[in-house]
Amino acid sequence: MADLSVDISKLPDEIRDKLAELDLELSEGDITQKGYEKKRTRLLTPYIPQQQPQGKFHFLTVTLKRNIAANTDA
Repeated sequence: MADLSVDISKLPDEIRDKLAELDLELSEGDITQKGYEKKRTRLLTPYIPQQQPQGKFHFLTVTLKRNIAANTDA
């Protein structure tokens, strides 16, 4: 399963209810593990903190954005 670092207690009640239903479906055999993981990921993705890019890629991205901005302002 993917590491979805989300504090479940801080999620909206509606999402926590859907996660509880999903857990029940899995425990009762109504869905497969793969289906469970896909649905869980879909529910939690909007609440996963976004990581800031780092390293050379981040530097190149920032430089490229600055160059584009400089060229479009002229």
